[in-house]
Amino acid sequence: MYLQLQEPPFLDRVKTDKRAKSSQSEFQGFIPDLIEKICNRLKVPYQIKLVADGGYGVQDRTGRWNGIVGEVMRGV
Repeated sequence: MYLQLQEPPFLDRVKTDKRAKSSQSEFQGFIPDLIEKICNRLKVPYQIKLVADGGYGVQDRTGRWNGIVGEVMRGV
């Protein structure tokens, strides 16, 4: 799984047909193109997921992280 913030032109969500089976078709930009080429060459599956809170990650007073860092640490 690849976590990313939505940041055009690197990654942007596009409108797709709800019946489309591939989540990769939801995204366009440099990052999806690069990941697709690498994963196809290595023959490994991948999934692109936008970070739920849209942040890179900040540690709060309790020591808990949010953003990309928090999702990676929690295995989301």
